[in-house]
Amino acid sequence: MSIINQLFTAKKLHRLFLEAIEIISLYPEMSVKTNIPQIRLKLVRDYNIIYSITASDELFIIDIWDTRQNPKKFPLI
Repeated sequence: MSIINQLFTAKKLHRLFLEAIEIISLYPEMSVKTNIPQIRLKLVRDYNIIYSITASDELFIIDIWDTRQNPKKFPLI
């Protein structure tokens, strides 16, 4: 993959993350629940945005997980 293609892909993925975070901020309860209270997952292409919402409605991005990795290494298991 050429450097131009890599930059284009990175910018596109960055835009997708920003759009997903905007949706999360508007509708935080819409994403997938986990077995840990207040922790949710938002799927963006091959990635899970792992986040939490506090009692005062603050959004914290905990991690962005590449779902193509070994599932045994998933941080919430």
